[in-house]
Amino acid sequence: GDLHDQVASVIGTFAGRALSTPRLAYALLAEPVDAEVEAERLVFRRAFRDVIAARIAEGVAAGRLPQQDPELTAALLVGGVGEALVGPLA
Repeated sequence: GDLHDQVASVIGTFAGRALSTPRLAYALLAEPVDAEVEAERLVFRRAFRDVIAARIAEGVAAGRLPQQDPELTAALLVGGVGEALVGPLA
């Protein structure tokens, strides 16, 4: 599908799953935890970042997106979505 649709699908899946199980999602995204659990959160977020970054890199290479750091842009998207969900999940 279209690049934008692919990125939107990943973000929509992430947000949809979070909103369908708010207590679990809040625990995974925002609940205060020890360093070991926080490290696992980063693994989880990096997996989403990597999927989105790959789509962004494809778009940049094809000239459909402006030059940018795909990993940074993807990390911003994943972090932003996570932060935006904290309120509705709490």
